[in-house]
Amino acid sequence: MGQKVSPTGLRIGINKDWESKWYAEKDFSKYLTNDYKIRKYLNKKFKNANISKIIIERNAKRCEIFVYAAKPGLIIGQSGTEIEKKKEVSKLVKEDIQISVVEIKNPDMVAQLVAQNIAHKSKIEFHLELLKKEGNQKHYESWSKRN
Repeated sequence: MGQKVSPTGLRIGINKDWESKWYAEKDFSKYLTNDYKIRKYLNKKFKNANISKIIIERNAKRCEIFVYAAKPGLIIGQSGTEIEKKKEVSKLVKEDIQISVVEIKNPDMVAQLVAQNIAHKSKIEFHLELLKKEGNQKHYESWSKRN
């Protein structure tokens, strides 16, 4: 029987990067639980924004959060309700937080967003085989346009 290796752990440093970028000797467990709370809260609150990843960077003064989303307008809001969201997240983890929303230009190239789209449509009772074909076709078309 072969050895099982985590695909993310195997690719870090080659073609992937860490999702949390910070170092702590004393407060490691506190930062780790705060990262988990932040990711859980943002994914739950903005699940319709098609969030693909959340990167958290910490320095001595504050915590910076980069949210990669296909629909950033749902997160930011019409009149910049990001300030309220920032206050809610900072209350949750009791830290000074800076949130940046990054738009994903081509969501058909991100596997997580394709999977979320298929899962969402399958709840509306589409045929699963057709959804998988459609998702693969869009991915291949966007890949051929890119190259």
